[in-house]
Amino acid sequence: LCGAIEKVEDFDYWKFSAQAGQSVVFHVRCQRLQDKIHDLQAHADPILFLRDTKGAVLATADNELFADPLLVHRFEQAGEYILEVRDVRYQGNVYWEYCIEANSRPFVTGSFPKAVAPGAETPLELSGLLLPAEPKAVVSLPAETRPGSFYVPVTLGDQTTNPVPLYVTSLPRTNEAPGDNNSPMTATTVEVPNVISGRIETEADLDCYSFVAKKGEKFTFEVIARRQMSKLDSFLRILNDKGAVLREDDDGRFGRLTHADTWLEAWEAPADGTFTVEIRDVHLRGGPGFEYALQITR
Repeated sequence: LCGAIEKVEDFDYWKFSAQAGQSVVFHVRCQRLQDKIHDLQAHADPILFLRDTKGAVLATADNELFADPLLVHRFEQAGEYILEVRDVRYQGNVYWEYCIEANSRPFVTGSFPKAVAPGAETPLELSGLLLPAEPKAVVSLPAETRPGSFYVPVTLGDQTTNPVPLYVTSLPRTNEAPGDNNSPMTATTVEVPNVISGRIETEADLDCYSFVAKKGEKFTFEVIARRQMSKLDSFLRILNDKGAVLREDDDGRFGRLTHADTWLEAWEAPADGTFTVEIRDVHLRGGPGFEYALQITR
């Protein structure tokens, strides 16, 4: 569904029919598209309402994927329904265009592991909406695929999903292992450079990874999560072997932009020894959809 919130107090309504027992995902792209237009000073903040034909609100969605809504709804009764989209502030602009993808197929928001290597098959555990009981898939990218962020459709049974966000890297990779890694004493040891795939699986969950450094060595820590539809708003701490905090960082700076993904550049080891990087959600949230990749390089 393509349209525009083109003027102040503009409301767009879309009428459609649904079958009893049908589940539909409504995925809005609006604000994220405008972030790529450098000369738009004010961006849309869309909100979505699902109504019956009498106008009663059945469901609503707001800031799920940054400022864009994502709504899934199961229709208990067959009939006609109405989808309403507007700016949450009742503002408008002729350039505030949107598209809404509406379908009944699985909608994937994340995967574990998030980091994959080109030229190799990688089994994935998926998170998202309308997924089967064991949402697993296999992805394989050509060997010549360049490192970076990619969106790749995968097959679940007889259905193809929306493109799944993945981080492609030729660096060594480590997947978070089952068990406790919530402190420096139980941290997973990694070699640097490394790209770690992990999940903040529960509320207040911490993931710790230890590495060896020599005095004066400099390291960069970059989180790839929120940029790829993860729910994680990352927060990093660097600890010494006694658990004392040496550095902590929240949002990263990407050029002139501030982003929820932490990017700690050129941290310098104060002495020879073993250090730990701790990652968590800044609000101590966790659960399905909180996947991340943590890239550590010299």
